[in-house]
This record gives sequence, C-alpha cells and structure tokens, in this order.
Amino acid sequence: MPDMCPALYLLSAVFQDCCGDGLAFVEEVMSHDLGKRFAKTTSLRAVQVAQAAMDTHYPEGIYGYAAKLLKFVQDVYLYKDHRLRQFFDDGDFMISFTRMFHRLSSHFLSQEALSDKLVEPIINLYIHAMYSRSPEAIPHRIVIRNFRGLLTGGYLEMHARCLSKARGNVLESFCSWTMSPHILDVLTSWESNGMVDLLTRLFDFPDSRDYWRTFWSAVQNRLRVYKPVRMDEGWSNTCDNLSQCTRNAEGRDSSKTKQCSRCSSMTYCSPHCQRGDWFERHRNECPSARGEHFELSEAESLYSHRSRAFHTRYLEWLFEQRAVDIYAACAEGKNVPTETKIPVFDCTGLGDKFEPFNPDDLLAQLSQTSNDASDNIRSFRKSRYKQLVRTTRSLPTEGEHLVEGVFQHDSKSTIHLLVLLKRIEGGYKARYSAFYIL
Repeated sequence: MPDMCPALYLLSAVFQDCCGDGLAFVEEVMSHDLGKRFAKTTSLRAVQVAQAAMDTHYPEGIYGYAAKLLKFVQDVYLYKDHRLRQFFDDGDFMISFTRMFHRLSSHFLSQEALSDKLVEPIINLYIHAMYSRSPEAIPHRIVIRNFRGLLTGGYLEMHARCLSKARGNVLESFCSWTMSPHILDVLTSWESNGMVDLLTRLFDFPDSRDYWRTFWSAVQNRLRVYKPVRMDEGWSNTCDNLSQCTRNAEGRDSSKTKQCSRCSSMTYCSPHCQRGDWFERHRNECPSARGEHFELSEAESLYSHRSRAFHTRYLEWLFEQRAVDIYAACAEGKNVPTETKIPVFDCTGLGDKFEPFNPDDLLAQLSQTSNDASDNIRSFRKSRYKQLVRTTRSLPTEGEHLVEGVFQHDSKSTIHLLVLLKRIEGGYKARYSAFYIL
C-alpha cells in the first residue's frame, strides 16, 4: 500500500522527540499558524485511511497506519501545552476520526486483530485520555462537543460490533451525559433518523441486551421530560430570587426574563424579581459572583441556565412519579415527620437513585472549612443553598417540599441542585431553585 502521508510520520516523530525537552514543536506550529491547517489535514487523512481500508487487501497495513495516527492524536491530547490540542477539539475532526475506525471495524468485522490493535487504543483515547488522564480538566463545552462528534461518527455502533463483552461498560460510560440538554438534542435526532432501531439490533446480544434496555429506558424518561419543555419558550424561566419568587410564582412572563448584567450569574423571571433580589441579597454577593463567572468562563465549564432549568423540571417529574414511595421511605422506621427529610435523587447514573436526607447533615457539609482557593468565590452560591435548606424549618404553606438532585458536571465535579416544589393540580411545580458545585 502506498504511503499516503509521509509528512504525518515526520511530524509525529518530531512531536515525540520534542515532548521530553520543551515546546519546540508546538512553538514551531503555532508561530507559522499551522495548527488549524494541521488538524484539518489530519482529519482529511482519517477519511482517506477509511476509504483505503475498504479497497485494500492488506488490512494489517491499514491497522499499522491507523495505530500511528491514533497514537499521534493521543500524544496531542496528553501533551502539557493545550494550544495545539485546541485545534483537535473540533466536532468535524471527531466525526471524521471516529468514522474512520467505525468503517474499519465494520469492514473487518471478522478480524480478531482489530480489537487488539484499534479498539483498545480508541478506548484509551476517548475515555481515559480525554476525561481523566489529561494534565488539566477538559472544559465541559469541549467534552460535550466531542461527545456529540463521537455519537455522530458512529462510536456506539463501532463498540457494539467490536466489543461484545464490554457493551454494557460502554453504555455505562455514556449514561451521565444523557442529562445534558446538548446530548438530549442528539438523542432526539437519533429517534427521528431511525437510529434507535439500528442500535437496538447492534446491542441485541445476550451479554448486552439488558444493559441496552436499561440505558434506553432511562434515556426515554429524560426525553419524555425534555421534549415538551424544549418546545416551550418559557421553559427556562428558573428564577434565582429566593424570596420574591415564593410570592410571585404564578404569571411569569418569558418575554421579561432578566439576567444580572454585572455578573451574568443570576437569572430572574421578571424585572420585579430581579429588583427584589438585588436589594435583599445579590448586591452583596455580586462581586464574588462576577469573579467566579469569569473564572468559569475562562475555563469554559459554566453550568448553563438551560441545563439547570431542565434539571429542575426533571426533579419535578421524578418527585411526582415517586411521591408515594418517597413518603414511605422517609417515614419508615423513623420517629420524625416526613417533611423534615429532603428527598435526594442521584441522577449521575441510569437508575436515578433515591435516598432521604437530613437537612442538618446538608448544613453541616456546607459549614465545613475548605482549603480550596475558590471556596470564597463560591460563597454566594453556598449562602443561597443554606437558605433553601433552612426554608424547610418554616415552609410558608402546606404541600411544599425541598428536593435535591445530583447531576454530573464534568469528570471531577457534580452539581447539587435544590428545588422547592409546591403541590398543584396535576403534579408539582418548582417555586425556586439554587445550585452549588461540589
């Protein structure tokens, strides 16, 4: 087979030689503005490799070339200087790169060597290298974008064909991201494009059938909540006012939604709620909120208001579906009133695990001192979290319940979202919410 990209071999060798003693390779690439063109060329080569794999009679040669390409990109992701890696954090590149291995796995389905030479390195790149082995946390926005690229490129189908013994683990590695509105958009397109039937067939093996049913059942629950709110223009009106909103919950106008222009961290259902929260609380915490907002913006790991609004609606749905079980679990074997317990849902997996929690324990957790330099910056969220917990001591009306949800934020942190639910005809409705990143 002819050598399709000798320059890539050369660049890979130079890169590996420079990794140990400095930034020469990255400086050279960046100084000539070659980074973007280099990533684009690598992406095109991935497509060419996939096409050649369909024609060649020497699959071992393709395996060798693909392994070198994979090793090079993995080196880029593990390298300490992120300036080069930024050009590979691109949805189009991830789609092309994944499609190359997807087509290889489809074409050489009977080749035993495929698992050893290609599939295992791919797992190391996409799961370990990108999410845990990186010297710094991968920004949440980039993880989501790459994840969408993997789905579009056929990542799940590839694993379903090649890793018969690990299909369940592959699905488990994706479950936490199914709580992201961005991923739910992709999963919605799966349904409309007939991808579900294809994936069901691919996972229809004794060792993975139950995993797939559990996975897709959980996805359907989340889509059931997400689809209607996505079509509602006012669905994201989750208000950050902890007092005005308790008296002003009804009659919100989505056209009057306001965001704090100073810190961009607080969103309100109306100008009235914004003014009330400013004089009562936010003017004291706004400077630290602004500091955190720009810190997270620079790291590209903000917990979007859109995500929080969906998580709030999901907690409403979970609580409504399991209200009877929750009351029984809180009261069983306890000599305490049911309303003094907080239902906590762990939504980082597929089972939406539930357990009742004591509000005093939550306050004790938040009162612990921390050596984290960002703890002072996040104190504005912590104070709001404490206030919501204290609300359980004197709920303004009957039929209100404080519910906590735990959601995956990135590889190193989770979101703890508190929502005060009010009983209404036909279900429950969130009165207000606040969150804290742990």
